[in-house]
Amino acid sequence: MIERLEKRWSQWEQPLLLLSFMLHPMYQLTYFNSTIENLLFTTLGRYLTYYYKAWFQKRPTRLLLDFENYRQKNEPFDDETFSQFGDDVFKFWKYVEGDYKELAGVALRIFGICVNSASVERMWSSMGFFHTNRRNRLNNDKVLSMSKLHASINFSFRKKELQKNQAEFLDLNAKPVETEFSNLQILDNDSAEVLQQNPVDNNDDGNVESENDILTSERWEKELAEWEEMLTEEEVSRLEEEEALRDNPGSLRGDLLTEYTHLAIDTRAKWQLKTLFSSVINIPAYLKSNEMV
Repeated sequence: MIERLEKRWSQWEQPLLLLSFMLHPMYQLTYFNSTIENLLFTTLGRYLTYYYKAWFQKRPTRLLLDFENYRQKNEPFDDETFSQFGDDVFKFWKYVEGDYKELAGVALRIFGICVNSASVERMWSSMGFFHTNRRNRLNNDKVLSMSKLHASINFSFRKKELQKNQAEFLDLNAKPVETEFSNLQILDNDSAEVLQQNPVDNNDDGNVESENDILTSERWEKELAEWEEMLTEEEVSRLEEEEALRDNPGSLRGDLLTEYTHLAIDTRAKWQLKTLFSSVINIPAYLKSNEMV
């Protein structure tokens, strides 16, 4: 079991998980093995800087200063302040975000990550319809764009259907409308109860369906045109950002960020589970129980 855990753990982006533990004010590095050389605050500060640059695309100005205040548990990072949040670490970082934007920004980004993969699995399932064994020459950008287009069109149709259902619901609950007698003939008193309505051409329904088909086709073309325009705007925006980065002396081009090995495969950012934690971790209650079979 330990070997399996170590194998899976070695494939993960470990600094991200360690930062999520360390940025909890009640934990920090309490439960980690203090004898591990590459698991110090200075090392984690380097990874903290990396994620700030990668996520916010700019240089930090006081990230490490705030990180040091956090390490020393200076107010508002003290235990007394955090205890008022009922162990809700996300609300705590929202509280300090005003004065510690950079450090809180990274913390909120980490603690805002969803812990399940349902949305990712759904995206891959959707992309699987476009990139199949027989149709596997599409590059990843095109498959992703097709998946986004498919999701947008489905969302538009569902939104339209919802609006239609709401309109029908309101019509059912509306007050009865007075009948217009422009198309009715009122007969004599002997047949006053008989109302003869003008004949309706059966072909009208077919015409309506044709018009609906036309509207649907037009809407489809409109959706495609809008998506093409959006993709063009995104490409232009990307090129403008690259040009701005080239012209900006404070840009990240040439920064250490471009020289980083991705932390998921960086051998210096790997630890073994069996030596990562200290012996101060308490054994879970269910393991202490003598009632185990």
